[in-house]
Formats: sequence, structure tokens, C-alpha cells
Amino acid sequence: PDFVEEFIRRQYERIGSDDRISKEITVPHVTEQNGNVVWFGTFEGLLRIEKKEPGSSLAQSTFFVSRFRHNENDQFSISDDIIMSLCLDKFGVLWVGTFTGGVNVYRKWKEKFTPHLTQPHQPEKFHDTYVRALTVGKNGTVWIGGTSTGLWKYEPKTQSYKNYLLGDDSKYLMSNSVRSIMENDDGLLWIGSDQGLFFFHPRYEKLVPVWEVEKNISSSLRSSVWPIFKDPFLPSIWIGT
Repeated sequence: PDFVEEFIRRQYERIGSDDRISKEITVPHVTEQNGNVVWFGTFEGLLRIEKKEPGSSLAQSTFFVSRFRHNENDQFSISDDIIMSLCLDKFGVLWVGTFTGGVNVYRKWKEKFTPHLTQPHQPEKFHDTYVRALTVGKNGTVWIGGTSTGLWKYEPKTQSYKNYLLGDDSKYLMSNSVRSIMENDDGLLWIGSDQGLFFFHPRYEKLVPVWEVEKNISSSLRSSVWPIFKDPFLPSIWIGT
């Protein structure tokens, strides 16, 4: 958004300010909320930039910056400072995937984080601490990509999980490492992994590698796939390898 560019410009002009965002900060994920809030997932915690606009121009706007970091003395703080993935559901709830703390849920009206606690001894419960991919489907289902436990489906209405071990079929994803998840307009999940691009249809619960659908697919999509992004302006999907 334009207001983020204005905010960054101001920060770089205020070289001597203590609250200036570090130039060295790493930002692996960004998501926008309601046109006036942007969340930055960084390796130094979670940042929220809000625009308050008293006038009609960006030059007259006021910005509020909040930083959320782990505090071992606060059970409602975020569970880890290294943020790997972010997504918002239709209710404005922010889902946060971290490096060592699993999934956190943030509701602004409560001003606290709720961890989805990992349950390593209960296979039916979510039990991956490193969450690199998150997306919310059109029907409200939350899809979580673990780095060692495959794909997870979470239904908020019933608070139930279902795990899809992508390595069940030995000729496909033996590592069960999911790096990205994107839902297309038909509800089909595009899944990026360290072994290429896969499709997953929630209705049939079937995992299909891209090379079985497109025979002449690029060899790069058979190896390592990172971000998958649906273009909001063009009928295109961008894939990083």
C-alpha cells in the first residue's frame, strides 16, 4: 500500500530516532488488513503498522507501530520471535506460523496471542513447531504446512485437526516438508515442497504431483518450490523455485 511507502520514507529520514525500524531487519512475510494495517513477519518479532489519517493526503497521516515479541513471563505473548508465515481469516483473526513455536492466533479485540499447542504424543493433534506455510480457504478452513509433518487441516468451527502425511505414497513426498500453500479459485490447493509442486483437492483428499497433470512441465517444478502467489490483477500464478 502507498501508506507503507510513506511510512518507510519517513523512517529513513529520521536517522537518529530510537524507534526507527532497523535497516537490517529481515521480513519473510507481509500481509495487509483492511487497507490501513500491514503486518510484517520478521526474524525479530511481529510488526504492525497502522495508518491514522486526519487529512486527505499521506503527508498528513499519522502512523502507529506495534512490535510483538516473545516474553517468557507473559503466557499471552507470541511463542517465538522468528516469524515464518502469516495469514488473515475473514473475521480479522491473524494466524502466525513461527520457527520454533508452532502456530499462534492473534485477535486484536483481546490483544493477546493464543498458541495452538503442539501435541507430539497425540498424532491426531497438531505437532509441528516449525510452520513455514499458512493459508485460510474460502470456507474458513485453515491449512498449515509443517516442515516434517506434511499438510494439516484445521476446522475452527469444530476445533478439529486432520493430518495428511504427504509421504504416505513413497514415490512422492517422503520428506513431508511443505514450504507454501495457495488456494486457487476452484478450491484446489497448490503446495510447494522441497520435492516440487503438488496439487491437493480437499474434497477428494488426493495429492497429485504437477508432472502427472502437465507432462511438459519445467524441470524446476520437480525439485524445490518456495513461494506460490496468485496475481490479483492477472489470471496468473507466480511460483518461486
